[in-house]
Amino acid sequence: MRKYYYKCVSCKKIFDKPFNRCPYCNSLVITEYSEPRFKIDKDRRGIWRYSTLLPDFNVQISKGEGLTPLINIDRENNVYIKNERHNPTGSYVDRSSAVITSYVSENNISKIGILYSEDFTTSLLYYLNDRSVEIFVEDILNTDLRDLMRFLDSKTVIKTFSQKDDETMIFEYMNPLTIEGLKTILFEIYEKNIDIENIVVPTERGVLAYSLYKGLRELRDAGLDVSYNIIAVISRENEEPEILRGLKDVKIMKVSDEEIIESFMRLFRRGVETKPLSAMSYIVAENLRNSVAVITMGFKTYSTSHIRSRTLKQHIINLLREKGPMTAYQIWREIPSYSLRGVYKTIKNMELRGEVDVIIEDKGFRKIKYYTLRNLNTYSLANNLS
Repeated sequence: MRKYYYKCVSCKKIFDKPFNRCPYCNSLVITEYSEPRFKIDKDRRGIWRYSTLLPDFNVQISKGEGLTPLINIDRENNVYIKNERHNPTGSYVDRSSAVITSYVSENNISKIGILYSEDFTTSLLYYLNDRSVEIFVEDILNTDLRDLMRFLDSKTVIKTFSQKDDETMIFEYMNPLTIEGLKTILFEIYEKNIDIENIVVPTERGVLAYSLYKGLRELRDAGLDVSYNIIAVISRENEEPEILRGLKDVKIMKVSDEEIIESFMRLFRRGVETKPLSAMSYIVAENLRNSVAVITMGFKTYSTSHIRSRTLKQHIINLLREKGPMTAYQIWREIPSYSLRGVYKTIKNMELRGEVDVIIEDKGFRKIKYYTLRNLNTYSLANNLS
C-alpha cells in the first residue's frame, strides 16, 4: 500500500494522480502522507535523503539538485542566505523537476506537456532531456514566441490548449509534485540546526511559501518540535496570493519598489549579484533578524544551448545504441534539427571523455571515422553499413 495520496485542500476529494487543480472545485491539490515520519538518509545527497516525506517512487531521479549552501552573510543580525543558484539550472525549481521526472518515469508517461513558465520550462526540459515534450502556451497573444524558440528541437514543440489531446499529461508550475520538491528547502534548513526564527521567501504566486509551510506542517505531524515562521514577501503592487490566505505560520509582508532597489544595491556592493525578486526577501530578513532568506545569489552560467547540448548527447547515445557505428555526418542526417557543427563538437567531446570509441576504415585514399559507444558490444561494421 502506498504511503501517500493526492487530496484537494478544499473539497477533500482524494485522487490517484497529481492533478494540477481539483477537477471538481478547481482548488489546489497536494500530496498527503498516511503516516508521516521524518528520517534523514545521510548516505544520500540531494533531496532524496528526505525520501520518508517524499512520494515513494521506485525511480528517484536526481541531477544534483538540493543541499544548496546556507551562508551566514550578516553575523551581527544572524541573517543567512539559502543560495539556490547551486542547483543544476540555477533555480530552486530543479527540486520539483526531479520529483516530476521521477513520477513520469515511474508511470511510463509518454506524452508530456508543460504549461509555459520560463524557469519551470527551462528546468523541466533539462530533466526530461531524453523525452518528447509539448510546451503549451496559455495566452498566445501576450507571449513572446521568440523567447520560446530557444527551447525547440526535434523532441520539443509549441502548442495551444486547443491542440491538446486526452493522452497528454500537462504539468503546470503549481502542482502537487512541485510542492513536494520545493518543501525540501525547509528540510535542509532544519537539518542544519541553526538558531533562526524566520524563513523569508520571495513571492509571486505563493507556491514556494506554501511548499515550505507544508514541509513545516509535516515535520510537526511527524512529532518534531519545529517553530519557524514562513515570511512571504510580495511587492506592494501585487495582491496576496490566494493559496496563502488564512495559513497559520505564514505571514505576508509587502515591500516597495524603492526598498527592493535599496536591497539590490546593498547586496551588489557586497559582491552579491541577484534578481530583484530575490533581493526583496533579503531586505525583510535583514530587518527581522534571526532569519534565512531564500534567494538565487549570482547568475548561473546556464543557457538553453546547455539543454540542447545535453539533449543532443542523449540523441547521439540513443542512435549509436540502436544503429551501431556511425559517422558524425550519418548522425547529423538522423537529427537534422541540430547543426552539423554542433554534432561534430558534441561527438568530439564524448570522444575526449572516453564515452565513445573510434573505428577508422580505409576507403581508397580516404579514412572514414566511425563512432561507437565504449560500453557497448558492437556488432560488425560491415553488417551495420550494408
